[in-house]
Amino acid sequence: MRRSAITATIAATLAGALACAPSAPAAPGPPVSVRVVSAAGTTGNYFQVSAQPGQLASAGKLMLRNLSDQPLTVLLDPVQGLTSSTLGSAYGVRGTKASGPASWVVLSQRRVVLAPHRGAGVPVSVRMGARVNPGDYLAGIGVQTGGAGNVQVHGNVAISSIQRYAVGVEMTVPGPRHPHIQLFGANLDRKPAGVTFSIEGRNDGNVILQNVHGQATISSGGHVVAQRPMGPGTFVTGTSIAYPILVPNLQPTVGTAYRVRASLRYPGGTAQLSKVVRFGQIDAERQQAYGGPAVNSGGGSNHLLPILLIAAVAACLAALWVRRRRGPGAGSGIGALQKALPGEIANARASGEPLSVTLVPANGSNPRELAAGIRGCLRLRDKVFRLSRSGLMVVSPDTTPEAGQLLAAEIRRQLSRGRENGAAVVSVTNASEYSAEDLLQAATAGADRGTARSQADNGGGQASTDNKAQSR
Repeated sequence: MRRSAITATIAATLAGALACAPSAPAAPGPPVSVRVVSAAGTTGNYFQVSAQPGQLASAGKLMLRNLSDQPLTVLLDPVQGLTSSTLGSAYGVRGTKASGPASWVVLSQRRVVLAPHRGAGVPVSVRMGARVNPGDYLAGIGVQTGGAGNVQVHGNVAISSIQRYAVGVEMTVPGPRHPHIQLFGANLDRKPAGVTFSIEGRNDGNVILQNVHGQATISSGGHVVAQRPMGPGTFVTGTSIAYPILVPNLQPTVGTAYRVRASLRYPGGTAQLSKVVRFGQIDAERQQAYGGPAVNSGGGSNHLLPILLIAAVAACLAALWVRRRRGPGAGSGIGALQKALPGEIANARASGEPLSVTLVPANGSNPRELAAGIRGCLRLRDKVFRLSRSGLMVVSPDTTPEAGQLLAAEIRRQLSRGRENGAAVVSVTNASEYSAEDLLQAATAGADRGTARSQADNGGGQASTDNKAQSR
């Protein structure tokens, strides 16, 4: 049976290094060249625009040229500016909904047809958000040729490679600058390559920071397990990372505690972190499946891992089916929440991993539209459930209280951009300490109180509940 894989790469940096990395060693050169001409007429590698909120400003032109002997269709899309997990500016892929700074990029054309060895210029503008604060922002323009790409066959494997560019668009709103990075959490995960610790951080200032660097130290029982440098690299405004630290030869037992310390220096300050994480039962089951030592689970519960793997595959298939049926950001209903929440709590207790829950009142909005509105704030691990008409519940496995509070703040900011009355968000952390009934009761009470609080104070504060599942 022939297997095919489609590989697309985007390589670009804020400093302006515009590159296209082929997905296979034998891939031909790029069929189209890309050049940036600023509004002042100078040639560069990325766009730079300074404008006031709500203002439309010209960035320049994107010059495209067909280097092949065949007609080419070139597809252009605004894409998100991101920070790679190990620091460095990066960009999202085309086809995702543009939000934030990416939604400010205005292209005169999204589809350009080029004759052989001919070129064209595409004007690029930026319309700043009407309520955007002073600061530096990053988006990009994805450039990709249409068609199926270059197909190569190696034995019984067919590889189709599609080459993509990403051209940076750095946008500046004049005003005071406040550089700041926050390190807010740490986690561990047993992967095939070994135990991987992750250090969670966010650039919550208003400056795109370069030359960010530091060091992470992981210890257990007073002994240093690993010490790794972090960076140097770029940290883009308003983005988060989970910096990975792989310790390949580590084979811990259930309950082993690790102290994760990290220091990240940036122009204007230093971010510090000191957190304890534990190797849980589920991690040990995974380790055994990857060839590690057997788990002394007692009573034949070594069958837990295959059951969990089957359940995970079933959950993924169900999520794909729901998304196809309901569209992106639609989420699941209260019935699905009642079924899923007890399992999430049980998993958190068994593994020792934290669990956080965020309640988002509807404030008169359609919950389906509300779910779509917060989609850009969520991570792959987060699950969204609709609470009838009262709002949403976001369940976040393996999420510390600090990370849960940060997620709630990000959701509040995202919703406040599009609402004159703001949005109240109730963050319920340490959710694994409570029963599903407690959290469902908190969902109802919290959504109702959050709506009332939002209407009263324009969303400026954080609502809370009266039961025991309160934010800590």
